[in-house]
Amino acid sequence: MLAKAELNEVKENMKTREMQLKEQLHKIGKDKYLLINRIELAEKEIQSVTQEKKELSMKVYCLEKQLQENEHLFLNICSIALLKYFRSSKELSALKSKHKAELKARILREEQFRASLSYTKKLIFSNQANLRLIEKMGIYPDRSIQQNRITLKVVILVVIIIERMKKLSVEWSKQTKIKEKLFKSLLLIRAN
Repeated sequence: MLAKAELNEVKENMKTREMQLKEQLHKIGKDKYLLINRIELAEKEIQSVTQEKKELSMKVYCLEKQLQENEHLFLNICSIALLKYFRSSKELSALKSKHKAELKARILREEQFRASLSYTKKLIFSNQANLRLIEKMGIYPDRSIQQNRITLKVVILVVIIIERMKKLSVEWSKQTKIKEKLFKSLLLIRAN
C-alpha cells in the first residue's frame, strides 16, 4: 500500500513536471517564431536600405560627373571669351596666373572632399564588416541599442566633420572672393 502511494506521488510529480516542460517548450516555440519574424523583417529592411544606398550612390556619381563636365565646358567657354577680349600679353598673363590659382584651389578642394569622403566610407564599411564578423561567430548584437546610443567615437567624428566643413567653407569663401575680383576686373576691362 505504501509503495502504491509513493508510486502515485511520483506519477503526479512527473505529470506536473511534464506539463511545466510542455509550457516552457510552447513559450520557446513562440519566442523562436517571433525572433524569426524579427530577423526576416530586419533582413528585408537591410536589403531595402542597401538598394537605396546603391541607387543614391549612382545618382551622386552621375551628378558629380555631369558637374565636372559642365565645369570643364564653362571653363573652356570662359577661356575662349577671355582670349577674344584681351589681346594684350600682360593682361593675358595676369589673367592666366589668376586662372591657374583658381584651378589649383578647385583641385585642392576636390582632393580634400574625396579624401574626407573616402575616410567616412572606410569607417562605415569597417563598422559593418566588424558586425558581420561578430554575427558569423554566432553573437547577434541588439541593433536597436546600437542605433540609439551615442558613443565617443561618433562625437569625435562629428567634431572632425564640423572642423573640416569650417575649413572648406573658409576656402570656398576665399575662392568666391577671387572669382568676384576676376569678374569685376573683366567688367572694367570690357568697359574700357
